[in-house]
Amino acid sequence: MGEQGHDESVLAASQPVHTAPQKSNIPEAIKISQWQWFTLLLCGRDGWLYTTMIGNGPKQDRLLPYPLNTDEEDGDPVFFKPDTNAFFGMALREQKDDLATTKPTDLLWLDMDAKERHNAPEGEDLKQMPTQELKALVASQYHAFMEKCRVLGLIPFAVVYSGHGLQAYFRVERVLEIEETEAANRALAKRFAEFGADPKVYNAGRILRMPNTYNVKNPERPIKTELWWQA
Repeated sequence: MGEQGHDESVLAASQPVHTAPQKSNIPEAIKISQWQWFTLLLCGRDGWLYTTMIGNGPKQDRLLPYPLNTDEEDGDPVFFKPDTNAFFGMALREQKDDLATTKPTDLLWLDMDAKERHNAPEGEDLKQMPTQELKALVASQYHAFMEKCRVLGLIPFAVVYSGHGLQAYFRVERVLEIEETEAANRALAKRFAEFGADPKVYNAGRILRMPNTYNVKNPERPIKTELWWQA
């Protein structure tokens, strides 16, 4: 099988979901704790979880052993303060103090920026747009994206409103080698290019935003990130 056919077969293996979201304007945020979020994404994996906070002060990188301490589950540990600009590594790391070496994963992802959306007004500065207006703009992108996913039978298991766009997560049937993950992510970004999928967000060492934290691209107008879809 050629490289393109192989990448397509990996995408086709994403777990199907047969329930489409309701086409209201702005989706209702789904409540999820930080503990539940990591469990949703990383269940069954082991390694070192990379987390980072980027804000006005110095960047704060941490590597946490995963699975996380189960004794903390009832207390719902908080890894990020709610008002932080927080990110986490999509793939677990092989060793403590080694950010570069990632482990194979069964996850694929998309990062779609609203400013790249095909029907965004020309010359629009999203950083200055009122929060609810921007959210409504991204919501229209979300509904169109989910409709295309439904048509393709390629439904994500989670979609996060990132504050200036969407981040979507897919799970495949087996753990992929790093090269397979990156090739499949490239194919995924190409397939959803019309929604502003960033072709550069393919690498296994990628970090994405935590739901229920804040996007502070405009420090004077922080925007809360939200989980909009969970299969």
